[in-house]
Amino acid sequence: MYIIQDPADLKEYRKHVRELYEYRMGLTSNPAEIIAMDKVEDLVDFIVDHECPVDKVTGRKGPKSGWRFRIRWVGCGQEEDSWLPFKEVNPLAAFDIYLQEHPGLGMK
Repeated sequence: MYIIQDPADLKEYRKHVRELYEYRMGLTSNPAEIIAMDKVEDLVDFIVDHECPVDKVTGRKGPKSGWRFRIRWVGCGQEEDSWLPFKEVNPLAAFDIYLQEHPGLGMK
């Protein structure tokens, strides 16, 4: 495991070597501006709701790959909301906030 610092938000994250990849950018560019252009999270206002399929036999939540989250986009109303899968929502800053507001999801 490595502890890395995201140059966009200066937060530290623990990552396995398999999660690391080379990021190429111009030597004179501001990393925070370059990264902001690459991230969908800059367009996400907040997460509105979630759906977690439940196993009918055990009553437990299904795998995270089946979870979906309703996203409210910046500058858009509820008619523009979209459902995104867990893998796309997981890296968003809005998801961290949503988890704090919904501790029952059991993600921590």
